[in-house]
Amino acid sequence: MYKLLTTILIATFFAGFTQTVSFKALGPGAVSTGDAFYLQYQVNAQGSNLKLPDIGSFEMLGGPSTSQSSNIQIVNGNMTQTVTFTYTYTLKASKEGKFTIPGAKITVSGKEYTSNSVVIEVVKGTPKTNNQNNSNQGTTASPEISGSDLYMSVILSKSKLYQGEHLVATVKIFSKVNLVDLGKFNAPKFNGFLKHDLSPDQIQLKRENVNGQIYNTAIIQQFILIPQKAGKLTIDPADIECIVQYKVNSGRTSLMDEFFGRNMKNVQKTIYSSPVTVDVKALPGGAPDDFNGAVGQLKLESNIDNTDISTNDAITLTYTVSGQGNLRLIDPFEIDFPVDFEKYDPKVVDNVNITMSGSSGSKSFEYVIIPRHAGKFTIPAVTFSYFDPASGTYKTLKSEEYTINVKKGSGDEEATVITGVSKEDVKYLGKDIRFIKIEDYSLSKKDSFIYGSASYFLSFPAALLAFIVILFLKKNQLKKRSDIVYVKNKKARKMAMQRLNNARALMQSGNEQFYDEVLKSVWGYFSFKLNIPLSDLNKDAVINGLTTKNIDGQYVSKLSEILDKCEYARYAPTSVGGGMQEIYNETLKLISEIEGKINK
Repeated sequence: MYKLLTTILIATFFAGFTQTVSFKALGPGAVSTGDAFYLQYQVNAQGSNLKLPDIGSFEMLGGPSTSQSSNIQIVNGNMTQTVTFTYTYTLKASKEGKFTIPGAKITVSGKEYTSNSVVIEVVKGTPKTNNQNNSNQGTTASPEISGSDLYMSVILSKSKLYQGEHLVATVKIFSKVNLVDLGKFNAPKFNGFLKHDLSPDQIQLKRENVNGQIYNTAIIQQFILIPQKAGKLTIDPADIECIVQYKVNSGRTSLMDEFFGRNMKNVQKTIYSSPVTVDVKALPGGAPDDFNGAVGQLKLESNIDNTDISTNDAITLTYTVSGQGNLRLIDPFEIDFPVDFEKYDPKVVDNVNITMSGSSGSKSFEYVIIPRHAGKFTIPAVTFSYFDPASGTYKTLKSEEYTINVKKGSGDEEATVITGVSKEDVKYLGKDIRFIKIEDYSLSKKDSFIYGSASYFLSFPAALLAFIVILFLKKNQLKKRSDIVYVKNKKARKMAMQRLNNARALMQSGNEQFYDEVLKSVWGYFSFKLNIPLSDLNKDAVINGLTTKNIDGQYVSKLSEILDKCEYARYAPTSVGGGMQEIYNETLKLISEIEGKINK
């Protein structure tokens, strides 16, 4: 205990020397004529000689009253202390208009600081009725709360946009009554949208001028929405429970009743927002061949760590897409590496942030390649196309082309490296030893020829038959490769397993990106397996696709459960029930079972 107190005193002593002085002014954004309000100045250090600015047409009713608060927090052995000194003035608005109160000045440790200015809008007030005549008429009934006194709206940052473009939906409450508490909130249904929650740290009331009326307003919740299909999409109403307090006039009212709030009564009221419609425009035709659903304002960069290298040494080639848009839906590039290069699956680095401005940041793909032969090789430029909603056009970006000079590595002078299908099929020529044969062997006569023999004549139809079979198989293989749906269907499980392997590695290290990787595995699998374009990929489309293929409802329910768990875990402060291992096992089982059902 003694050590803890000593630590606090020492830290408090040094905090006075190291902290940055903050001096700010606080006031309402809007008031009505005749209303009294508080103008506050807060400073995080002991100050003196506070100089109040000219308050203009506002009337000074009282002040300053001073208060002090202190807060000490110790987290993981690190201590922080916050001290706030508050100076409060009471003002009255008497004139309509928009007024600016300049910054005040205060002196801290011999240095003068200036606060920010405060802008206050004053609107015409509502005349107050005289209730004295009714004060002795007994208890009044519960007042009717009109839709203009208390309501909730879903406010959109834009109502017309392209498919794949983002918008912000803000659920906001407006009140002219005494709102003392908020209860259960049911968010709107966002059918046809991808959704990301942007919940406020805490709900704060603020005064605003709405069409000439003063309301206490608060943001309940905000959402980033990305429409997944074109057309007019409707956002269903939200609802919230409100606790409103009103005054009850009774025949006998005393000061004690006023002090203890005995003449106040609470009433519960549920309010609903109105449905709103979003007009989603389809992406125009004429998309480039390499367009894969990317929408936003993006740029492409590439980097290679070495272009002069020895055989069997590794090269890292990185492609980075950055900017603002649906970055998380971008997949690794298909790069036509030289056949002499061994390549590995790319490492994906996701640095995407979702804020009020939408999805922004970068997504990188790191390719590790190993040249097996000496020589001069070219890695062709990569093209990447996206749709820019600002200009309404498709844009194509092109990376740099790289020339790689590969020389023989040490110890390779007498060996030629030949790579086959896999890493194990590597042969070294020029270093083998041919042993002397010591077992018995037979010799054939020099004049023994195959020409004219039965084997000779049978070889012709056998060769012709083999040629026909090979030609048929090759033609069938080319036909299957040209069928994109067939190729994607066959690659679906392999791609999903690669994603799940990445997810397992993240799970073992406790990395929260595990949930993103599982979602990518599930969405990618069903996009390939059910031939759903990324632009149309959503839960409803997947469920419809599974229903069309007569997949049991239990698998659809399990799919929804996995998606909900992952989405919740990405934003929840703690892990979902069951943990990563359970989600991983369920996803692996689901994909394996559906694969078996679809391929029957």
